[in-house]
Amino acid sequence: MSVSPKQSRSSSKAVGRILKQMLVGFWFLYFALIALTNFVDLMGEAGVVDWTFLDSNNQDYLEEVIAVYDLGSGIATALLAGAFAIEAAAALLFARAFLTLRAGGGGREALVAIAWACGVWGAFLVAVEVFVAYSSASVFRELFMLTIATGIALVVIPDEAGSKA
Repeated sequence: MSVSPKQSRSSSKAVGRILKQMLVGFWFLYFALIALTNFVDLMGEAGVVDWTFLDSNNQDYLEEVIAVYDLGSGIATALLAGAFAIEAAAALLFARAFLTLRAGGGGREALVAIAWACGVWGAFLVAVEVFVAYSSASVFRELFMLTIATGIALVVIPDEAGSKA
């Protein structure tokens, strides 16, 4: 199968765009997976399923974290449900951004998803402070910085980056 020079030029000019799609696609998969594992955990708490596969065990973790204020498992479940909701929303925003980038659209949707993700990690960092759970801070701090780095890459890297002149 031969590729015309025009097809070759157009595909080689999209290297930067492909990188952007990969970054946005990664965040979609990541948020979808953590939302799914928290959903499985919530279903286990509700007695709907009894799985260990894909169970985040975040209910138990949250119960330990909030024990500093003796708030009980109901609050831990509410926090887990909130985490699931904001993570699922992030997955949907990144899915929309990925599809928009694939269709040749601009990066506005990607930046909206990045902003939402920064809010997610920022909220988790605030919770770390509120519940004095400092051992958890480094993970959320790293995810926050990786999200910011993705946003910078989306803005700075031209769609044509890596193409032959």
